Amino acid sequence: MFYQDISELKKNLGITRKKASFLATQNSAYVDRNAWLEEFFCEEHGTIWMRLSKQADGTLAAIPAKRSDWKSTTRTIDPEIPNPSVSEFSYHMSRRASTQLV
Repeated sequence: MFYQDISELKKNLGITRKKASFLATQNSAYVDRNAWLEEFFCEEHGTIWMRLSKQADGTLAAIPAKRSDWKSTTRTIDPEIPNPSVSEFSYHMSRRASTQLV
């Protein structure tokens, strides 16, 4: 995940405005290597995108990803946009329910 302005830095990193201002002036974008988006599969709910973040004590915190989180990533699959290299037929067939898969 990356953040570009002071308000994003302050909100997502939990730092003071002064520190956020300092980081914002150092780089055009601050890369947070302790936060990322990841896709999980749940048998009950299907595909779930989560925003994971590594805490200071080494544990992981997970919250459901918001639509705005994709604006702060690069090269992350956007679940709202189908893969352009997959044909429309394959795309629709992959979403059909099948009793053979159960």
